[in-house]
Amino acid sequence: MGRQTDVATAARGLLVAGVVWLVYAVLWPFIFVQSSGEYVSRLSGATAIIADWQTPIHALVFLCLGALLALATLSWPDRNPRRDRWMLAGIVFLCLGLELAQVAVPDRHAAITDFLIDALAASAGFLATGRLLRRRPQWASRFAGPLVITTRGLAIALAVAIAALAITFHARTGLQNWDPACTLLLGNETTGQRPWRGQVAEWAIYDRPLEPDQLAQVQPVAAYDLRGSQTADLRAVGETIVDAVVRTDALTIDVTCATDDLEQSGPARIVTLSYGHHHRNFTVAQRGRELVFRLRTLTNGPNGTRLEPCWPDVFVDTAEHRHTLNYAAGQVRFFVDGQQRRPVVRLYDLRAQLAVQSAAGEIIAVIVLFLPLGALIRAGWSTRRRRTGVWLACGMLSPWLVVLVVAAMWAGHTVTWWSVLLAAVITLAGAVVPTAHSTERMQ
Repeated sequence: MGRQTDVATAARGLLVAGVVWLVYAVLWPFIFVQSSGEYVSRLSGATAIIADWQTPIHALVFLCLGALLALATLSWPDRNPRRDRWMLAGIVFLCLGLELAQVAVPDRHAAITDFLIDALAASAGFLATGRLLRRRPQWASRFAGPLVITTRGLAIALAVAIAALAITFHARTGLQNWDPACTLLLGNETTGQRPWRGQVAEWAIYDRPLEPDQLAQVQPVAAYDLRGSQTADLRAVGETIVDAVVRTDALTIDVTCATDDLEQSGPARIVTLSYGHHHRNFTVAQRGRELVFRLRTLTNGPNGTRLEPCWPDVFVDTAEHRHTLNYAAGQVRFFVDGQQRRPVVRLYDLRAQLAVQSAAGEIIAVIVLFLPLGALIRAGWSTRRRRTGVWLACGMLSPWLVVLVVAAMWAGHTVTWWSVLLAAVITLAGAVVPTAHSTERMQ
């Protein structure tokens, strides 16, 4: 294969990886506004002109993406102005789409200036690189070596990172980092700024994973009948709870309560063992109609929000309901009035590793990690034959999937075989990204 073909192939792999990671960075943590009215309100604020320290970073990232796009088309046989115009239109729509999608992410701030800077930078990178290589095609050989080395280096680094994340998260699902200084409260946070409007009738915590029909057979670590009380300060039992839970690395929280407001936010604390907004052992809370559970583990962080399990349509009325959550071996299960709610949340899976909060987080995480892996493998060790490239990707992928499975089994966790299969399929999808062939060489 010619040097121009090598450059185009490596650039295509890098371009796929770059676009996937850019979308992840822009939309993370994949929590979106729930109403069109809120979206429109946020969209009106996106017309503001904003320039800060992120502006040059935006420009540099999109300049590089534009240059990669030009290099990816280097092996095409001739110059086509109409094709270039379509490429530029695609760049503009990509930048516009990213900003419009960002409007729907509550913690992100879209701005018209970001769109203009991104579109101009990407267009400039595409046009300048394309013009330079058309005038001096021999310069392509200078890009070939660094691009191929970069592609291979990223592929190896990504594969190692995937394996390291899997081993780390499977090995660190324990509760040994719980803080005995945290305070147990019902109905609010220790700062008094996250009030919950409702009544807690009964509350109990156990030091093992239990289902609702097993609770009566086991002595709780702490239990209270609080009918008629809206808030309670239970500071004396915090350390007792921590000692018991850390000893078993498991817990069950059982709360019988009724909300007075179906649209509370914050999220509003029903029961929490914490101090401050950003430091806790666990929190059960209400956010709109969702029940939110924050749990501190070795990998979920001191605030318990790296992966925040939540279940929709829990608070659908103001009647009294019994909510039971249990945790053991990295898995959270939730029951309402004795009936289990899906999903079972695993604090060690790919969704947790990338801190993706969406219900489709596992699929998003697989795409973010394994689609670039397949594209980079194919581009870094490209061959003339597509089938050979796919088998190469399979050969390099297999050891890492084995690591994922072995890490889960070693930690005693459930192996989610559909995720393993999905990872393999997505990697192969990345590996069939069109590779530049010698028949595409410039005339």
